[in-house]
Amino acid sequence: MGIWSNRIATFALLSFIIASLAYMIANAPKRPSHSSSSTKLSLQETGRPMSAEGEIAKQVPDTQELGDVVVVYYFHSTWRSYASRLFESMTLEAMEGEFAEAIRAGLLKWRPISTDKPENEHFLDDYQLDTKSIVVAEYRGGKRTRYKVLQRAWPLLREKRKFSKYIREEIRAYMS
Repeated sequence: MGIWSNRIATFALLSFIIASLAYMIANAPKRPSHSSSSTKLSLQETGRPMSAEGEIAKQVPDTQELGDVVVVYYFHSTWRSYASRLFESMTLEAMEGEFAEAIRAGLLKWRPISTDKPENEHFLDDYQLDTKSIVVAEYRGGKRTRYKVLQRAWPLLREKRKFSKYIREEIRAYMS
């Protein structure tokens, strides 16, 4: 009888695990459907200081207001994991160190954007994104002239110095 009770307990445990996984999958946030017809940038207020002087990233509804500037975007979902928040803070730290003067002068801007919001869905198509990503984009006269998705950033997340160096090098290439 001991063997049967062990098998029943194992079966019950496996059934519970499978049911839990099915529930989590069924209730997981879905990636919104999106179209690439939108051309305006919709940016959210970050409420995060951009430098030691406490500058705040401003909401910019239209690319025409950007002028000549380099924008570092962090595209994320509404739900934020520890790794996602770490990714954002390490990027900000890398920017604020070397580029504090450019940030104060308005030549470099930081824009975290939730792609779960309907007004921001177009970014997924605009930058061909399928996961949380850092993008460096250059604007001249309010029009985006070039951009780069920093694909090596995630693998470097556990190596802070290499991560910071990579972020700074990529931003520096757009600031020159």
